[in-house]
Amino acid sequence: MRDLLKDFLFSKGYFVREPDADQHYVDLQPPVVIASLAKLFNIRVVANPDWANIDMVTVAKRNLGIHVPPPFYRGFPFSVYELSLAEIIADRLLHYAQTYGLGDFSRPGYSIFEEEVVRACFDEDVKVREVSIIDEAEAVELLRGIVDALFASSRPLSDVRYGVVRAFIEEYGYDVAECRCKDTACRLLLDTRDPSYAHLLKLSDVIRLVEWLQFLAYESTDIKKLNLRNCDRKFVSAALRLMLKSHMARRAS
Repeated sequence: MRDLLKDFLFSKGYFVREPDADQHYVDLQPPVVIASLAKLFNIRVVANPDWANIDMVTVAKRNLGIHVPPPFYRGFPFSVYELSLAEIIADRLLHYAQTYGLGDFSRPGYSIFEEEVVRACFDEDVKVREVSIIDEAEAVELLRGIVDALFASSRPLSDVRYGVVRAFIEEYGYDVAECRCKDTACRLLLDTRDPSYAHLLKLSDVIRLVEWLQFLAYESTDIKKLNLRNCDRKFVSAALRLMLKSHMARRAS
């Protein structure tokens, strides 16, 4: 699935799990990713946590604008890597015994085996973002419903939503049966240069189509000064013929 679609679904509260992604990150188990999402981005996974993989850290980083250096812990001391497994176990046991056994919460507990390190501070008073993990089939159905609703709206689409519509059409072969917003229909027709999308327009929309062509292809808004290239004239003529054919079919029915 394209990053544009993943990012859009993330804005709606979803991560997308692609099965082939799990094969590349067998060493990073879901609990590690879940902990990293919580620590770095204040994200709580509320559905299908067993599907978590490192790609979701990338999606969160890209959308939230938080830089995450390897190994995706801010302020993570590299000296920890030098500790043996026995030292780590002993360190954690002593830390919990001192903190929770003696009730010493006056200062953070650091590793007794590490050299002195400077650690980053974290703000604990933050808003938690709840996100569900869904598979690609669920994501496609969810996107299909969203795209259906966007085409059913008479309001022009933002650049982001129009990009989602285009990406979904190209990647999943979505068939556009109807588009209530004529601006979106013109934009789709001109961007794809596919005359078959002319069925989304009425014969009376030809002026709007030429206006959009002027704006997109020539960066002009003055329709009184038309100087179309030959290829654009041929395209508009082909679209106009299909619009006329659709108009005659509607009248006949």
